[in-house]
Amino acid sequence: MTINATFTCTLSMWNECDPDFVDHHGDGCDWYAGQDCGSGYPNSKYLAYASWTPSQGLKSGLLCPVCGCSAETGPISLYDNDQNSRWIDAFGPSIQELRNNPKED
Repeated sequence: MTINATFTCTLSMWNECDPDFVDHHGDGCDWYAGQDCGSGYPNSKYLAYASWTPSQGLKSGLLCPVCGCSAETGPISLYDNDQNSRWIDAFGPSIQELRNNPKED
């Protein structure tokens, strides 16, 4: 039996700076500073390591002030972070693989 269906998915992302942000692996803004997030860090990893709560949605390292988040402008969008590319690298490791393995320093 073949079922053809269309699905729509909405992803809510928190959009207020959070200097106390902690990701899925338990790392905070200091870790992201060590990854030079202010100069660019891949969207695929921001998403893979993001934390999630039902009330706040997805929270990524882009909420860290050291990664460019400011009270005036809020966090940098994934679109802007990826140098105006709307695509996440489909040929790298999957988000599940990234979440299940230790981070690379």
